[in-house]
Amino acid sequence: MQNKSIFISKNPSETTLLQNFCSENNVQLISKSLISFSAIKSDLLVEAEVVFFGSKNAFDYYLLNQKHDTKLQIASIGDSTASYIVAKGYEVSFTGKSAGNPEKVSLELNEWLNNRSICFIKSTESKGSIEKYIHSKKIQKLVLYETKFESFTFENEFDILIFTSPSNVNSYLKSNKISDKTKIIAWGKTTENELKKYDLNSQIVLNESNFEELIQTLKKIFS
Repeated sequence: MQNKSIFISKNPSETTLLQNFCSENNVQLISKSLISFSAIKSDLLVEAEVVFFGSKNAFDYYLLNQKHDTKLQIASIGDSTASYIVAKGYEVSFTGKSAGNPEKVSLELNEWLNNRSICFIKSTESKGSIEKYIHSKKIQKLVLYETKFESFTFENEFDILIFTSPSNVNSYLKSNKISDKTKIIAWGKTTENELKKYDLNSQIVLNESNFEELIQTLKKIFS
């Protein structure tokens, strides 16, 4: 496993497990998010029985915008976001089983909702994948934060690219090209679909979209 290089579109503070793996296996790691976020002022409040969060950022900007009504049930896309919300002292009533597969989460969520009203907290770049199969009596969408591209030109190519969101795909490709020799890992189906828009195929698509799954995937690649 000599002289391999990996890029992941997350900042170092989020990639400790991956850093440890790369250090132990003599792999060069560049960990850098290519997007940033800022709050959008809104006087609109959640008017639903359930509020859904597709990311940790969505939850943070929601709390920045308004006080959480304890009567509201919280739904989360997956374990990582749910654990983050619980650590902040809030109860999560629904957690998607496969964060990397929005269609599956959408179907599970729709069944769990049983026609109750729901509010989705979104960014300006949200793809709306989870909303696809929701047939509730009322669906509210609140855009509470902006996603901005922070493009960066890398001098060298990478053996493996790990894209963690569609926005990071777009930001990377604004300033860089991808070699045919590079292996691409997508952090779920939505990111995979964004890559396809550029005629790029992901060799691996994470289903759970967490670092434990990623490490196991890399072990198989390097074995």
